[in-house]
Amino acid sequence: AYYEILGELGANVPQPDFDEVRHQILFVMEAIEKGLILSCHDISEGGLLLTLFEMLVPQRRKKTNLGIMANMESIAAVHEPQLRMDTLLFSETGGFVMEVGARHAQLLQELAKKHQLTLFEIGKTIAQPRLDVIGVCSFELSELLDIWEKPVAERLGL
Repeated sequence: AYYEILGELGANVPQPDFDEVRHQILFVMEAIEKGLILSCHDISEGGLLLTLFEMLVPQRRKKTNLGIMANMESIAAVHEPQLRMDTLLFSETGGFVMEVGARHAQLLQELAKKHQLTLFEIGKTIAQPRLDVIGVCSFELSELLDIWEKPVAERLGL
């Protein structure tokens, strides 16, 4: 949707490396089996920013005050330094975002190495119901949920 608004739809279709995708999926499955991750979500339609939001959506049902504070600099600096921030946040190139407890971080890094993958720390779970991307955007979860849950006609006042 983001690229369609910009008139760039189809200009940069993701070119997945299927061998790397296979390694990612096997890694995630093994990490789940070993109990190393608290939650996990694929990066797909809507890109990384929507993935971060969607990881918070179940929290509304649990009535908890969890949020995410993300910093994209680790990905931007190491992965693709020439990538604009909006491209990084909305690119629909695949991958996974995982929530990992501190006690399992080293084991997860070792497992990633076994699967020939590099992990990037992009943020932390926080005790406020917010989605913050440092230097880019900051939203209360309730505000995002209101936008996400209301029908388009109601949002447009129809």
